Parts: sequence; C-alpha cells; structure tokens
Amino acid sequence: MTFRTFHLLICVFCLGTFGCSDASSPESGSTNSADGPGITSPVTPPTGVGDELAPDGNNEPPLSDVTNAVDSLPSADAVNITLRAVTPEEFKAALAQHAGKVVFVDFWATWCIPCRKAFPHTVALAAEHPDSLAVISMSFDDPDSYEDALMFLKEQNATFENLSCSLGGGDESFTAYEIGDAGLPYFRLYDRKGELVQVFKNDIDAGKGIDEAEVHKAVEALLTP
Repeated sequence: MTFRTFHLLICVFCLGTFGCSDASSPESGSTNSADGPGITSPVTPPTGVGDELAPDGNNEPPLSDVTNAVDSLPSADAVNITLRAVTPEEFKAALAQHAGKVVFVDFWATWCIPCRKAFPHTVALAAEHPDSLAVISMSFDDPDSYEDALMFLKEQNATFENLSCSLGGGDESFTAYEIGDAGLPYFRLYDRKGELVQVFKNDIDAGKGIDEAEVHKAVEALLTP
C-alpha cells in the first residue's frame, strides 16, 4: 500500500473531523509522528457554528484573551506580505536565522479547512509577542496554487515570515518534514537555542485534535524568563 493510499484511507475514515494529510485528502487525522508527542485535545465547534467558512476562512472565534491582539499588527496594505518557496534545507536555514528567539511554525494549506480555521490563532500569537516570538507559516500548497495561498495570507494579515514547501502538497512533503501521517494543521515549537521542544498535531486514535489553548500555554511557558 502506498503512502498516498494510506492517507486516502484515513481521509475516508475521518473526513471533516481533525485535519488534512495532503491535497487529495483534505480532511484526515493522525497518529503520533517521529517528532514525539504533542499536546492534543478534542476539537468541538462552538454551539451554533456551522461548517460554512467566513470570508477569512475561519468560522471559529479566537480565544477570549487574544481577541484584540491582531489589531496591533500593521495592516496588509502597509506591509509587503510575501510567500517564498523553500527546500527542506532552506527551511532549516530560515529557522537558524531566528536564533535567540522562540519559534513557532504553522504547517498549513489552503485546501485544508481545519488549517484555515486555525490560522487566525497563529496570527494572534504573532501579534501578542511581536518581539520575542518568531512565527513562520509553511504552506503545503502546490506551485499552481501560489496565488491562492498568497491571497489567503494577505486576507489574514499574516505579516510574519511565510514560506511554501517547494515539494508541493503531496506525500513527499510530509515525508521530508517528518510529519508522516499526522496530517495538517501541524505545529512545531522551538526554544531560543533552536531545539524542537513540542509538536502539536491531530491524534485520530485518541479521538483528539489540536487544542489552541494548550498551544498558547506552551508558547507562554517558553517565553517566560
């Protein structure tokens, strides 16, 4: 059985539940990856919230303590928001450039609805900690979807560093970044020394998805002197 076929089988099993594994399977969950355990918890849409996305791609309200954080970011019109394609080696170099800062990486794609719903939380994190936290978004969109990905980033006012996987959104990307069958969205948190501290991912076996509140707690803990 090929890796992509495995993804498709997971997609059929958990369509619309936790996350996405590649462009051809937009709604699947995962088991643990080689990076180690992450903090996960059930994802339950707020009461009264439907599946239809708002214009910004999100139909879930932000956490109560970060509702106003995004307002502190410069507007998309005032900042040149870019999206740069990188190889896995270039991604490591980008991480190294943020030595001395805590780094949060959001692996996402426009074809992944859970990613689009979670992305405003990533923007809020960047707004809360503009000086001490480096935020990087890594798009797993295919090259022919570059404009769609860039448009989404501008709509979200993603004024941080935005990268795109040069390998596209297929199995090769998930293998290269050691995400395996964890699917998207997928978050990584690095300390000031550049060491990977925590991974946040979906866990289909446990029936859990990423808990955004736990993500914020983990970031705050690393940022606290």
